[in-house]
Amino acid sequence: MRTRLNPGAKIHFSGIGGKGIAPAASLALQAGYDVTGDDLIENHRTAALRAAGATIMAGRNEIPDGVEAVVASSSIDLTPGTAIAADPAAPARRPVTLQRLEFVQHVFARHGKDQIAVAGSVGKSSAAAITTSVFAPTDPSCYIGADVDTTLCGATLAAGPWAVTEACEYRDAYLALAPKIALILNLTTNHEDHFGDGTAGFAQSLRTLIDVSAGPLEHVVTTSEAAFVLNQHGLGIDRAAHTIGQDGADWQLSIDHATPDSTRFSLRHAQGRDTFEVPLTGPHSATAAALAVVAARYAGLSDADIRAGLALARLPQRRMSLVHTAPGLSVYDDNARLPVQLTSLLAALRQCHPRQPIIAVISPWGRRNRRDLAQWAAAAAQADFVYVLPVGDASTAHGGAEYPASAVDLVDLIHHIGGSAQAVNSPGEIAAPGVSEAAPQVYVTAGYDTSQPVFAEIHRNLQVSDADSCVPCGTAARS
Repeated sequence: MRTRLNPGAKIHFSGIGGKGIAPAASLALQAGYDVTGDDLIENHRTAALRAAGATIMAGRNEIPDGVEAVVASSSIDLTPGTAIAADPAAPARRPVTLQRLEFVQHVFARHGKDQIAVAGSVGKSSAAAITTSVFAPTDPSCYIGADVDTTLCGATLAAGPWAVTEACEYRDAYLALAPKIALILNLTTNHEDHFGDGTAGFAQSLRTLIDVSAGPLEHVVTTSEAAFVLNQHGLGIDRAAHTIGQDGADWQLSIDHATPDSTRFSLRHAQGRDTFEVPLTGPHSATAAALAVVAARYAGLSDADIRAGLALARLPQRRMSLVHTAPGLSVYDDNARLPVQLTSLLAALRQCHPRQPIIAVISPWGRRNRRDLAQWAAAAAQADFVYVLPVGDASTAHGGAEYPASAVDLVDLIHHIGGSAQAVNSPGEIAAPGVSEAAPQVYVTAGYDTSQPVFAEIHRNLQVSDADSCVPCGTAARS
């Protein structure tokens, strides 16, 4: 940082209602800064931050007088002359400009926190929330780019020595961090507009994170799959690395017992075998919990404290969130935006509802990067039936990345591999279920946060039982 920001300094957060900026503003409030912000629209985060003391302007981007620093997403240009830059005609009054993780690093360093950075292509918010729970006996701080219960917009500045940070890789934002422990969940194709096609760009970025953090970094805990991809690109981790996975891993992970409410898993290592339980479902939750357990071990926590923390583990909102339940119906919502996320989501739902048909309503479309429809079809076909929502504003006709006919093409691919699916033009075309305790059904909506208004309409429609409605063809429950 170019300027030391003392408590009471006035800091402006551009796009303060965003899921990445809101927790940074939350930390600022908790650290005693005078927080202002702007956003084009109001939401539940702006309401929470305003109630906590922030001054927020809605409907426009504008920096008030007297601001010492401006914090924004890494996707926003902060150079002079842009919409949120300081007046270039008054350079002496120009505030320092910071990306959000630069500010997070500043707050945690100023308060003497040892950071645990949670990195990976997908699942970071959930893993960061689980890790924060595991460290609960130490009273940890956290910065998580999701709405997490018991935090203010995903962030807490607490008294304990540790801070858990969701390490966002987009535009290499996480290179601003100086973690003591790094957790690497996975490494798959994502953010192609920044990293390029494939995994080489992200692999190099992760290796840079490890290298630039060499001073404080003491442990890198990674899944075997992520380590394999790094090695494929000649970027293996030689120092302070600990792998979690199957045969040959430093910590061999196995799931011992899975119920609709929890997952018991074991970690075998050089000193023996230990068993833990997390009140979550799905193999991906067990993997995230295992990474957190190993990190806690290296941080010096006792197994008793680790188990007590695991018992508190909860997922952020829009991570397999149950939005409605009735005697014959369960409705979930999730932010699954990549095929691997949908696969993990469906596996977790199967664990919760092993004998019930699962109907997925998906909106996978992205404005920056066109989706690999074959991968999406393979993931979606694991549901008993799939509704595919329209491409809409993500189509090339509106400046997005997707072909306008992508929804129909995805349905055709799902059918080709034996799945059942239907493209719809509006939420009203999704059949309301005939609710019956004898034939319970599970619906799940999955996609970007920008689709939430559409998903909310679907949730409302599904809550109305229609005796004349029928379950879509192909929804026989799997044994």
